[in-house]
Amino acid sequence: MFLEMRIAACACMLAAASFYDMKSREIPDKIWLVFGGAGALLMALEFAGGFYPARQPLVPYAAGMGVMSLIGYAAYRAGLVGGADAKAIVVLAVLFPEYGVGYRIHDIPALSVLSNALILSMAGLLHNVARNAVSLAKGVPIFEGVSEGALRKALAFSTGFSTASCGRYLFAMEEKDGQGRRKFNFNPASYNDFIEQGQKRVWVTHALPFIVYIAAGFAIFIAVGDLLALAFTGLLPG
Repeated sequence: MFLEMRIAACACMLAAASFYDMKSREIPDKIWLVFGGAGALLMALEFAGGFYPARQPLVPYAAGMGVMSLIGYAAYRAGLVGGADAKAIVVLAVLFPEYGVGYRIHDIPALSVLSNALILSMAGLLHNVARNAVSLAKGVPIFEGVSEGALRKALAFSTGFSTASCGRYLFAMEEKDGQGRRKFNFNPASYNDFIEQGQKRVWVTHALPFIVYIAAGFAIFIAVGDLLALAFTGLLPG
């Protein structure tokens, strides 16, 4: 019963967070407070009612929260995820401390959800590489006017793409420095506004919020388990 309640709560939390992030790029803190509090309450009820198995004491539960808190904070400070994404990672650990079904290589479900989300986000990188490769094959000067070195151009080649036709949910991945030179901007935390249509060729990156990948990663975890564990299972001999 408690497990089903946790799964339902996580699904509702991630669905609501994804909706707000896609709509306004902002997620109200009350979502994390409400669902984080719900997770703590469920854990208290489980311990008080003796529903939590003795083989899974409080220490591993607290350790999982600690690990995910460190990962979330480090990813946020490094500019890899936004503040809301970091909070989602931590609240997942509070709300979903254990899950005994499916393939896994550790006992921290929130970490499996995060790794699933990262794997899913890699699909975007493959799209960027393919799109840029096609443009180069057609002779399109995708780096024309960009004052960057080879390494940063290589990074841009996988994290974004050059386009002259901007659609919805795209962020500009370039900016001008003090001398008016076009430079790449690889810091997702600074991406605030969708790019306007009608501009000249510009480097952009998809604006699909990472919280959407987290939600998809959670759904996959419930359905089949940890994608990384599945990969190891397929690669390693039985």
